[in-house]
Amino acid sequence: MASSERRPTVVPDEVSLTKVRVTLLVDNLSPKGNHGVKNGTLDIQLKKNGLAFTASIKGNNGNMTQWAYKVRKLPSDILVDQSSWKVEKGKVILDLVKKDSMSWESMMRRGLDQADSSEEEDD
Repeated sequence: MASSERRPTVVPDEVSLTKVRVTLLVDNLSPKGNHGVKNGTLDIQLKKNGLAFTASIKGNNGNMTQWAYKVRKLPSDILVDQSSWKVEKGKVILDLVKKDSMSWESMMRRGLDQADSSEEEDD
């Protein structure tokens, strides 16, 4: 079977000064409950200043597609224990709760990931 890695379409939306909703559009994603996937595997890791998403999804043609998206540095820290995510048909929705009440709108114009290409990952 053929395998390829793709980056999901990322749609960030600042819901309020304390919350950002990030929608990851993933072709052929079929949900199983709020956090499961019927046709593959999914892993989401939220960190105080970043996130990582990987998935392996079986397409209609029977081939597995690898998906990956990583944010090394968010515009500001989030509260991981108050943030959440859920799976819906064709998408994963992340609700990120900001540590500090502030707008990310102007910073997100350059993308959700604020890290320079030279910055190292901070675990």
